[in-house]
Amino acid sequence: MPPTKKGGAKQLTAAAQLTAFASTYKAAARRHGVVCSKAIQDTLELKLQDGTAVDKLLLQGPEVSGAALRAVLDCLAGYPGVKNLCCWGCCLGDEGLYGICQLLKCSVDQRWRGSSIRLLEVTSDGASVAPSKWPERYLSFVNGTSGSSFTMPSLLFQRAEAVSHDTAAAQQQQQQKADVGQDSAQAPNGDTHLITSLSYRMAQQARPHTAPSAFPAPANHPPNPMQAHGTSLNPTTATPGPNPMSGCLATHQLWPPVDQAPFPAFSHSILKELGLSLGCLGLKLQVLVLDHNHLGDDGVVLLLAGLRRCKTLKQLSMAHCGIGHCGASCLGKHLKLDPVPAVAEQQPKFLQLNLSGNPMGGEGLIGLCEGLRDCATLKVISLASISLQEQDNLACEVLSDLLASNTSIDQVDLDHNHIGAVCAAIFLPMLREAKHMRKFRVSARVGREVGAAITQALKANHPVKQTTGKK
Repeated sequence: MPPTKKGGAKQLTAAAQLTAFASTYKAAARRHGVVCSKAIQDTLELKLQDGTAVDKLLLQGPEVSGAALRAVLDCLAGYPGVKNLCCWGCCLGDEGLYGICQLLKCSVDQRWRGSSIRLLEVTSDGASVAPSKWPERYLSFVNGTSGSSFTMPSLLFQRAEAVSHDTAAAQQQQQQKADVGQDSAQAPNGDTHLITSLSYRMAQQARPHTAPSAFPAPANHPPNPMQAHGTSLNPTTATPGPNPMSGCLATHQLWPPVDQAPFPAFSHSILKELGLSLGCLGLKLQVLVLDHNHLGDDGVVLLLAGLRRCKTLKQLSMAHCGIGHCGASCLGKHLKLDPVPAVAEQQPKFLQLNLSGNPMGGEGLIGLCEGLRDCATLKVISLASISLQEQDNLACEVLSDLLASNTSIDQVDLDHNHIGAVCAAIFLPMLREAKHMRKFRVSARVGREVGAAITQALKANHPVKQTTGKK
């Protein structure tokens, strides 16, 4: 169809770029040895018919590996239209995250003609779940607070388990059949074969009856980063036992659920590389979402050096990332306004901050509030399910003083915290005096009386619309 008179040149340019994108994607997929994504190909065909540019790419599902993402990133180096890159429930690993780091670094060059990412989402990486449970857009992060009927991603991934359970159980059954009739002295040979097919840690859990000396750690096997660096979150140790139904180990004991991942989602070296990429001058990134990736305190600290220098960043979401009180306190320190004007100019001006689902507790909340006092642009803060208890009176008082002094914060989410009626009543004087508060969400454990008082205080802050009669 010939281009219309209005916008014809733009349609021709968009069609040429999309055609080059499609051909480059097929070549990059063959180069990296992956299959082209049907969703991306359908999007390109649809945009080619409309004559519009592709501004968002969505990759979802455990079949999306790091090599598959590298094939897409190769195309973005020559296509300038993509602004939003979302990876939901993929298995990118260090390879995929390293490719994203390289794209962010290259986009700050003045000679760059590829895509400059404004929104980056990497959620639930390495979590192999059913397609019906793939994470959707985190509505509470976008709108500040969500309704009671919305299903949080934490509920979707609460008890999800990796598909490697069945693989490990099947391999162990085959190994037990192969070991029948063999001498007990030949048992280490079977264990060595199991190590080659599984990871070293999985092999230790799958054969608990074997002596530890039969499992020599590989020379190039890195130590547990959480034990080496000493985070506040201790990894949970599985205690496998025999399954009387199948004759092998219970599959649910081989690997903890997703929300209790004992090991970081990415290595420390890659997280440090991502932090350096976020600190590049000239980066146009505005939204960063890393929900449901177990980063831990050490992983957050590695990212803070770059986040502190990401000037354009407006929205940050690190929900369910295993951030303890140490990581929250370090985040609060980096949010403080630097006394040097030149350095303070490069600090991000956050509008929304989502730290829900992190076990920071009252101690971490106190450290976080120290840095939020200087965030004059912050509007929405989500602190749902951060392990606040009824005895955290001091943390509630510090948060109440912060909301009273920082008048820019008008939406707060404290849902799924067991603060009780006593701690919730601490916020009542602030809510009655602070006319800037629009939303303040707490759990139903506070009781009807305190909940009704909070609702009444918030209603007074909302202006009543004047209805005029018909003339």
